Amino acid sequence: MTDYQKNRLEVYTRKIEDIQNHSGFFKKNLLKVIIFGILFSLYVPTYTGGHKLRFGRSQSIMDRLGGDYFTAVIWSLCVYASFCIIGHIVFAIQDKYRIKRFQRLIKAIEDDIAKNQDIA
Repeated sequence: MTDYQKNRLEVYTRKIEDIQNHSGFFKKNLLKVIIFGILFSLYVPTYTGGHKLRFGRSQSIMDRLGGDYFTAVIWSLCVYASFCIIGHIVFAIQDKYRIKRFQRLIKAIEDDIAKNQDIA
């Protein structure tokens, strides 16, 4: 086993550990995600999206939905929740893919080490 191979094995195993330790952001920070979602849902319906001097009178989401604040809050909460669910699923898939990729690299290095030991 060369120093390079030993270094690569250590780096890949640490990357796998790092991915496993940092995966599940939404589960680990559930309270923060919920509080941010509530604040987001309360603020978004009144946000106009631009400066009045530059863009003129721009409409808020509440105005576009007919002026009902509660409906706009529910709508923005549903959008936020759907983004969180999609993000949770996509991040989990990406983490699994990255772990499998590093495991394949580790396996390739271990196979190369075993092959070199058989030759020697």
